[in-house]
Amino acid sequence: MSRSLKKIIYGIFYLAVIAFAGFVFYSSVFKPAPTCSDKVQNQGEAGIDCGGPCSSCVLQRLAPLRVLSVNFFGTAAGQTVILADALNPNTDYGAKDSYQFLIYNKSNQVIETLVGDAVFRPGEEIRIFSADATADFKNIGQVGLIFKNTVWQSTGVPKPDLGLGSDLKTTLVGPSIRVTGTTINRSPWSIDVLKVIAVLANKYGIQIFASQTVVSDLEGGGEAKFSVIFPSDPDLNSVFDPKATQIFFNAE
Repeated sequence: MSRSLKKIIYGIFYLAVIAFAGFVFYSSVFKPAPTCSDKVQNQGEAGIDCGGPCSSCVLQRLAPLRVLSVNFFGTAAGQTVILADALNPNTDYGAKDSYQFLIYNKSNQVIETLVGDAVFRPGEEIRIFSADATADFKNIGQVGLIFKNTVWQSTGVPKPDLGLGSDLKTTLVGPSIRVTGTTINRSPWSIDVLKVIAVLANKYGIQIFASQTVVSDLEGGGEAKFSVIFPSDPDLNSVFDPKATQIFFNAE
């Protein structure tokens, strides 16, 4: 073997050794440790960034909670209430979540944030009501709703079977509108907290305001009376249609 050929072979060998040493050094010092968000199936994961030390692959395939609508209503005095409609599109998993209402002014700047917790049963659509806003209704441009920390649950109490009695009435009592009626729990289990949301509308079916009351300890197969009182407001009193009231239940 010629001396030149030996030099080439030795050179290739030394380069390979140096490259291997460099790779080992890079892997141990500079290469980032595997994580559950590196878009690579590693560290014993069952799929890309799921299973093994990461969250369940089943949970990662669940559809996120969906915001269907967010409305806000106000009185002549500036009081603001918010009513959102949200859906859990997953029929096999319930969810607990913390949410935020983001209140924007007419320049699209956030001027107030309201927080709360929501419970969704599998496939359930719920209304989320808040009367905690301090921002004047006349200064609000829009309200957004975001969910922050969804905790999925594969087991739990199914969606209750709730009904409304035939005695629903919307009347003007003194200076305030009052909605009264009966809620019927057709489910065999009790409901600790039942939020009853009443939504007023005008003669054209346009929603104009909302309010809420709470029924506690509604037994399975039982009934309970409720009364939802609205703030005194001449504008509401003059335009509400007593036949257009809507009732929504939110069981917790």
